[in-house]
Amino acid sequence: MRFRALRPLLASLSLLPLTAAYCVVVVGERFDGTWGGSGILIVVRSNTATLSYNCGSGTMNLPADIADDGRFEASGEHLRKGGAAPRPGEVPDRHPAHYAGRVRGDVMTLTVLLTDIDQTLGTFELARGRTPDLLPCP
Repeated sequence: MRFRALRPLLASLSLLPLTAAYCVVVVGERFDGTWGGSGILIVVRSNTATLSYNCGSGTMNLPADIADDGRFEASGEHLRKGGAAPRPGEVPDRHPAHYAGRVRGDVMTLTVLLTDIDQTLGTFELARGRTPDLLPCP
C-alpha cells in the first residue's frame, strides 16, 4: 500500500535526467563558431555574427551571454541581393533586423524580422558545424 502512494513521485523522478539533459544551457555559454541550416549560414565570433542567406546577407550584434534558458535577442542589418551584380549607382536593399533565437546544445533556432517593413523572413533551424544548404540566387 505504501508503494502505491510513491508511484507518481518515482515516475516523475525517472523523467528528470531526460528533461535536464534536453533543457540545460550553461549560464554564460558562448555560441561562437559556424552554424548551418537550410538556406542559411551564420558565423559567430565574439559579440558579432555574419549571416549568409540564399539571396541575402546580414549582421548581428550579439549579447555577451545566452540567457539561462538558451534564448537571445539581437539587432542588426539585413541586405537583400538579387542574382545579378549591382548596377553602378544602385542603392542596396538594406533593412534593420531583429533576431530572436534559442540555443540548445548544438542546435539553434532563429527568427529574422525586418523591423522597418515588419516582415518576417522566416524561422531557421541551424546546427553547430553543419554545412549550410545555400542555393544560388535566381
